[in-house]
Amino acid sequence: LAFVDVAGLLRRADLSSLASEAARAAFWLNAYHGLLAHANLLFGPPRRGGADLGRHRAALCYEIGGDVCSLAEIERKVLLPVTTTTTPPPKLFLDDVLRRCR
Repeated sequence: LAFVDVAGLLRRADLSSLASEAARAAFWLNAYHGLLAHANLLFGPPRRGGADLGRHRAALCYEIGGDVCSLAEIERKVLLPVTTTTTPPPKLFLDDVLRRCR
């Protein structure tokens, strides 16, 4: 239960206080791994297969700094850059997520 209590503190996280990109990256990687561990404890690891993995990545969400985030959302919006043919992606998309999570 202590794990759940600590995870609940993320809803009040002040993401604007993360001044450096390294601090933002560390925060989001830790949030992602905590959410992944929590999902694995609740649901067990996902079975092989795209549909089961997709459900697993969306099944549990944390409220982080006022925004609700699943594993899939953290992957898509923070950890994995989107490439386009016209413009390079911003680094890790952390600034966009910080704006959304205020």
